[in-house]
Amino acid sequence: MSLLKQLNMSQTGMAFDPQTGDSFQLNDSGKKIIILMQEGLSIPDISRKISEFFKISYDHAITDVLEFQVQLNIIGLMK
Repeated sequence: MSLLKQLNMSQTGMAFDPQTGDSFQLNDSGKKIIILMQEGLSIPDISRKISEFFKISYDHAITDVLEFQVQLNIIGLMK
């Protein structure tokens, strides 16, 4: 999770990793998930907040959060 904490994010969802120089464009849900991860919330807590914020079922939210976490692992931001 420490690599996520170093990300800088703009209001528009552009994330910049100062360690690698990589930039990522995030949609609203990706931006919200990363912010909640940076705050140290657990996956179930993040999923509850995403469910409430985007007005989707908890099952849908946790699936989305877990899939996003896999993508973060693939690009090396979850270590």
